[in-house]
Amino acid sequence: MGRQIAIAMDHEDEETFLAYIRRSAGIDLYRSWSPEPESVASFTQEATASTFWLHNRAFAWKPAFEEVAYKDQATDEPGTYFRLITRHAPLLEYSRHSIGALNPQVAGRLYWAKLFVSQPHEITYDLVAFDAWFTSVAKWVRKNGTKMLHGTTEPWCLPGARRAIQNAL
Repeated sequence: MGRQIAIAMDHEDEETFLAYIRRSAGIDLYRSWSPEPESVASFTQEATASTFWLHNRAFAWKPAFEEVAYKDQATDEPGTYFRLITRHAPLLEYSRHSIGALNPQVAGRLYWAKLFVSQPHEITYDLVAFDAWFTSVAKWVRKNGTKMLHGTTEPWCLPGARRAIQNAL
């Protein structure tokens, strides 16, 4: 089974979180899909960039990407993007919370798949050590956030997200 913590962050919160996590470990940040097959420097504000993956370099892993061709619906021009292959990887998934929605049905989250999609023999990294790292990240979120009801969700809201949600009520 996987582990997760519901979270809501605005852009400023994301930068604070990224600074914390980079102080705690060597981190590479990836988008689920990206214009280039490489890590990114920070969380982008683009609405289409809703899922990110955090790799703690203490856990050996070589990122792989799948090249995907598409046709732009607005211009009819061909394009390419790269999808990060995450199966069996030592990654934390970060999905954004819909802060601006009046009644969101799904919370943002930090998620570790653990053994949800992998069998123990398929995992090549230290599960106990990764579990300890995830626990420390979740502890930081709980220390710096406030759990609050937003729609049908109840994420841990970091300060900027909490203010944005409260101001929208």
